[in-house]
Amino acid sequence: MCFAVTFTDQLIWGDRDFDSIYIHRIVTHPDFRGYSFVKEIIKWAKKYAAELQIKYIRMDTWADNEKLLKYYNGCGFTYVGVVILQKSEGLPKHYEGISLSLFEIIV
Repeated sequence: MCFAVTFTDQLIWGDRDFDSIYIHRIVTHPDFRGYSFVKEIIKWAKKYAAELQIKYIRMDTWADNEKLLKYYNGCGFTYVGVVILQKSEGLPKHYEGISLSLFEIIV
C-alpha cells in the first residue's frame, strides 16, 4: 500500500483549496486488495487532521470510474462534484483535460 499526502491542491480544488489534507495516489498491490486499507488510511487521516486542526480530508479520482466512486462513498467520503481540469501545469501528463470526481470528509 502506498499513498501520498499534500496540504494544498489548488489546480484541482480551486477556491475550495483550504484547511485540508489531500490523499493522492492510493496504490495497493493486487495480492492485498480487499483488506480495507483505504479505511485504515482514513482512520489515520482523521486522527492526523484532528491533531493539526484541519477541517477536511479530501481526494479525487477519475470521474468515470463508477466502481471506485461507490467504494469511496462506502468509505465515508461525501461526493462533492466533478471538476474538468482547465490547467494541468505541474501535474502528471495524464491529468490534461480529464474530469475528476471530488470527495471529502469533514473531520
